[in-house]
Amino acid sequence: DQYMTVAMEEGHVIFQYNLGSGVATMKSDNTYHDGEWHHVEVARQQRNGVLKIASETIQAESPGNVKQFSSTPETMFFGGYPGEHDYIDITNEDFNGCIDNIVMSSVAVDLSKSKESIDTAPGCPIKVASLVSFDKSAPGYVKYDSPDGNGLQLVFKFKTEEPDGLILYTSTRNQNSYLSLSLAESALILRAAPGGELTTG
Repeated sequence: DQYMTVAMEEGHVIFQYNLGSGVATMKSDNTYHDGEWHHVEVARQQRNGVLKIASETIQAESPGNVKQFSSTPETMFFGGYPGEHDYIDITNEDFNGCIDNIVMSSVAVDLSKSKESIDTAPGCPIKVASLVSFDKSAPGYVKYDSPDGNGLQLVFKFKTEEPDGLILYTSTRNQNSYLSLSLAESALILRAAPGGELTTG
């Protein structure tokens, strides 16, 4: 089994590869799931690997005598993997966050020109929120600071078995201007004042 991967597990950055004779693993001491940008550098020269992030430099050497992959990989995946792979040392949980400024062998990589892209969005939200759930028997909400500026791009996914419910609401202090997104009889309705209304129903 031959592979190379960069992943996050419990906030730690992990660089791993297997040339066919055993796994080399480099794991950051610190955690980096703080919502801030972090520069990561990984490199492999034959059996020797290095992971650099912030002030950390971690090195490792793969076991055995194999120094190269038996063939050049045809495809690389960023942010996740279609379906599930069979490597027990590598997480199957997709990345939740933003990736930018990729440089591979001194060549910049433009992810917008990928061969295939599933469930991704251009740009990066100001904050990346984790999954939240709401129970009908105990109504609740999540309060977030509104982004600066007049523009707004919102990307998210949801699932529910209820036909009605408020998904998003924001307004000025006097509520003269507002924006709401809701479900009504299973139709999505976007309302804005001033502005108007859009519905999928």
